Amino acid sequence: MNVKTSSECGKLKISEDAVKKIVMLSVPEVRGIAGLSKKKGFLGTSGSVSVKNLGGVVEITVRIIVNQGVNVPAVSVNVQNAVKDNVQSMLGVPVSKVNIIVDGKSDS
Repeated sequence: MNVKTSSECGKLKISEDAVKKIVMLSVPEVRGIAGLSKKKGFLGTSGSVSVKNLGGVVEITVRIIVNQGVNVPAVSVNVQNAVKDNVQSMLGVPVSKVNIIVDGKSDS
C-alpha cells in the first residue's frame, strides 16, 4: 500500500512502512506507555501497527501496553494525538482516525 499525494511540483508516494515507522517512533514517547503490543491482530492484521489507505487518507490502528496505575483513557487520547500529529506533520498524509487497542498493563 502506498499513499499517493501530489503538489504543483509533482507526485509523491509514501509507503505503508514509512507511516508505520513514524507511528512506532511516536508511541513510546507518550507518558504512560510501556510499549507496543506483540499480540497478533484481528481480521488478518499482524503486528502492533496497521495502516489502511482510504484514498489518500489513512486510518491507523495501534496496539499498546500501558504502565500500571495510569489513566488508560487519557493515555490513549495522548497516543492518538501524538500519532496523528506526527504522521501529518512529518509525512503530510491526512489521518482520518487513530484506533487504540490496549492489550494489557505492564507489571513493572
